[in-house]
Amino acid sequence: MLKAYLGDKIMNMVYLLLYVIAAMIVGFVMVKTYQEKDRMRRYVIVLLALAMICIVSYSVNFMTDNYNVMSAATSIMMSAQDFLLVSLFIYTTAFARISNKVTKVMTIAAFVIAIIDSVVFIANIFNEIAVKYSLVKCDGIYVLGYEGELWFGIHAVMSMIITACIIAVLVIKCIHIPGAYWGRYIVMAAGLAIIILIKCVFIYKIIDLRFDISIFLYAFIGVMVYWNTFWYSKKNMLTITHAMIIDHMHVPVILFDYEGVLADFNTSMKVLFDDLEYDDREQTIDWFIKDKCVPVTAGNDTFEWKLADKVYDCRIEQLSDDRKRLLGTIIVMQDVTELKRAYTELENMVIYDQLTGVYSMYSFMEHCKIYDGFNGSMAVAVCDIDRLSEINLKYGQKAGNSVLVNVAGVLKKMLKDSAYIARLNEADFVVVLKNFSFEEADRMLAKTEKAVSTECSKDKMKVSMKYGIAMRGRTNGWMMDIVHEAADKMKEKKGR
Repeated sequence: MLKAYLGDKIMNMVYLLLYVIAAMIVGFVMVKTYQEKDRMRRYVIVLLALAMICIVSYSVNFMTDNYNVMSAATSIMMSAQDFLLVSLFIYTTAFARISNKVTKVMTIAAFVIAIIDSVVFIANIFNEIAVKYSLVKCDGIYVLGYEGELWFGIHAVMSMIITACIIAVLVIKCIHIPGAYWGRYIVMAAGLAIIILIKCVFIYKIIDLRFDISIFLYAFIGVMVYWNTFWYSKKNMLTITHAMIIDHMHVPVILFDYEGVLADFNTSMKVLFDDLEYDDREQTIDWFIKDKCVPVTAGNDTFEWKLADKVYDCRIEQLSDDRKRLLGTIIVMQDVTELKRAYTELENMVIYDQLTGVYSMYSFMEHCKIYDGFNGSMAVAVCDIDRLSEINLKYGQKAGNSVLVNVAGVLKKMLKDSAYIARLNEADFVVVLKNFSFEEADRMLAKTEKAVSTECSKDKMKVSMKYGIAMRGRTNGWMMDIVHEAADKMKEKKGR
């Protein structure tokens, strides 16, 4: 007899210990939640407090055999459970950022129903209008069994509806976000579905469960909510960041941690350097810069890197927290090969005359800004091809273009690197000779004039060139004035 009594007491202690452990878990999570600075913590604190009330009130079943005390504690648990579901719905809409008129109306309706349901269950302590309790012996201890009346059925249906709404909100959220982010919402929905299933098994006695283990799982709800709200976003988001951001960028990206050790890289970077490894602590940022011959200089965070037949614009960024502590270093490489090629082609079109290959009129006008500040002597010559329009009319545009190309070739050959040559208009070229005297410039251009007559004439098509020279000193005006003066002298020669 004594042995049986001790066995019952031990079993009673074991069941009570389980619920004490559950309460301790919820208490620990409450402390952790209070330490969080996220605005969601107030929702989580309320949830955990209600879960604690549910666990503690139901654990009274294992502390006493007094029917009235057990009945009162169970009714309190039922009421707290109503408000727990309402709070969970409010938390879910805030957490999923789905807040509109519909959810607000649903929240108010659920809150009103919870108040009515709580009043009924408090009244049930004195007059069993919703649930009739009975003491059921379970492994030598007595727990309160439920004999549901009509209102208890209504209570169960309302609880199911609120829980279904919570799951619906989570599913709707998943519909509107990428699949990689589903984890934090699906896990919560699955956890609620499991608790509902266990609740149904207990209420409808599908399996002979002598006490409601779903109450014990409220500790699981608390841990799950905390994990989803705070821990998941800090830890698991690293994997999602890689899948949804780093790998999705489609440009080479490599990340080093605060110690300079390789932490992450994407597929595009792996294509460039197939020897990168995640778990090799020898692969540091210094190793990467040295081994890959990265052309970065101290103090610069941007640089151009030519790899094989491609050109990359690169940026090194140091990531720091709000206390200026180094979190890591990221290198992002942008393939600008086609952009560089297009820019070079466009630049050449603007800088160079497309027919003759000498500098364009636009380029010469830009150079005039530099020449205006030049303090040395400068000879400026304007060279004109005689009767170019007649050549175009008599021999055709193609022949005229050929003459222009040939004359430009002679100018470049005779003047070489000593002159700046640009095409001013249809038949005129300008030549700038820095640090030349008038006599030196005149001798050089006289030789060039003879070379044009000799090398550019063909059969009956005679080609000749006239030039005029003007000197620019420190005091005689703007560059374009000198060009006009040289053009006037060239026209005087043509007139004579």
